[in-house]
Amino acid sequence: MKLGKIKLTLMVLSALFVLPQASQAYFTTDQSAFLISDNAALLTISYSFGFSSREALLPIAAVRGETESQAVLGYELLEDSRASTSVGTAAGIIVSDAEVRNGQYYIPAGQTADFTLVVVLTTEPTDPEIDYALQVSHLPFTMITADGTVLENGLTDSELSYYISPEVDLNEE
Repeated sequence: MKLGKIKLTLMVLSALFVLPQASQAYFTTDQSAFLISDNAALLTISYSFGFSSREALLPIAAVRGETESQAVLGYELLEDSRASTSVGTAAGIIVSDAEVRNGQYYIPAGQTADFTLVVVLTTEPTDPEIDYALQVSHLPFTMITADGTVLENGLTDSELSYYISPEVDLNEE
């Protein structure tokens, strides 16, 4: 009898490890900063996203500055990884191999997808020498439940504190 309970317990534990595990993720996986020229840089922040029992929609578009749009990621450029700066011009986009539906990335329930925010920053040669970093300030997502309920959400400031690139020094003298 005791041997039967042990076998049953081992079978249940083995099944738990063998069965596919549901995915749930929304964390940054990599950050980088590359100097293109004395006054231009490529900054990236990569992240994974997905939910075990809900479909998700995430933005393709990215804008510098404040936004509350559910379809747009917001980012800031920081001076010395502290204060937001308006110096320079920046253009950003989010790239992924996830399916696109209605102008947003779509992730099926139980799957994750990888995303990379890519921003090109250009400063004027007369701008001061500063270490710049990229910070995600608004990362919205829409969850769709099994019954079709649409839930709009976004990462919190605490969660976004990890979505920051290394610094890159532009206009070095």
